[in-house]
Amino acid sequence: MTFHIFHLPSNIFHCGLPRYGIRTPDAIQFAIGIENNGTLFITNDKNLKKVKEIEVLVLEEYL
Repeated sequence: MTFHIFHLPSNIFHCGLPRYGIRTPDAIQFAIGIENNGTLFITNDKNLKKVKEIEVLVLEEYL
């Protein structure tokens, strides 16, 4: 198993995420994923599907 440590992007508030009105912990995770060319965000929160900068997979929809 490989682990990577990513730093919080300095432009977190300029990357467009505040317009979605999501909670800060979610915004931080999204910003790190987007900044590091992530392609998928897995969650249980349907509300996060409104983020368009990265594909959001809601687990409940696949169970």
